[in-house]
Amino acid sequence: MIMAKIQINQLTVGLNTPFFSKVFSDEKTFLTPKGHPLSYELVLAPGMEGSIIEEYGECFKIEFSFYPQPVFVLKEHVNEKKKATETASFTKEEIQKRLVSCLGKPYLWGGNDRYKTDAFDKKFQINFLRVREKRAAQLDGLDCSGLLFYATGYRTKRNTHELESSGTLVESIEEIIPLDIILTKGHVRIVLDENQVIQSRQNRGVYLSKVKDELFRLIKNKIPFSVRRVL
Repeated sequence: MIMAKIQINQLTVGLNTPFFSKVFSDEKTFLTPKGHPLSYELVLAPGMEGSIIEEYGECFKIEFSFYPQPVFVLKEHVNEKKKATETASFTKEEIQKRLVSCLGKPYLWGGNDRYKTDAFDKKFQINFLRVREKRAAQLDGLDCSGLLFYATGYRTKRNTHELESSGTLVESIEEIIPLDIILTKGHVRIVLDENQVIQSRQNRGVYLSKVKDELFRLIKNKIPFSVRRVL
């Protein structure tokens, strides 16, 4: 077991398989029927730190403290960590601005950055024809928990399931304040301010809606939900 400390050196993706060239060569199997990249675990941003546990040909198997299982990352997208680095810390106002900066971005399963990359296009000579596949190969988009993860500077839990036990429970909807999160099964909405919620959904990408409308819809349709304060 290697356990070398590393940093991600560019926007990239962690896969659940070491066979990168195979993943990026077949448009027909790139996405699931739901439109999720079949082999993606999560998008990784420059500066993220992890530990190499194994080497697999052109990639490393790496553990990250913020993700529940190891992922495979191309070797060229990794640098050895030589000194300690400080994790970015944002004020609530800065987090709100980072959330707003993502408006209009598409939905991407595993996505947690507002930027995109052509690194995989160049390396694997990708020739995808369909828009969804092209966007996914460029890591263009964010999923619901990835939106929060990005906006907070990667300080919150990465997955919705982990967010369900994160922070503290808000007992009453009258107590909701900006940056609280509204959780339903497999989805998280972020309270942007006193009036608006921001979220990322499969068919809409990142968009705004009214807090009262979201809560009314959940209550009317008897959809179980919880509100948590994670910041």
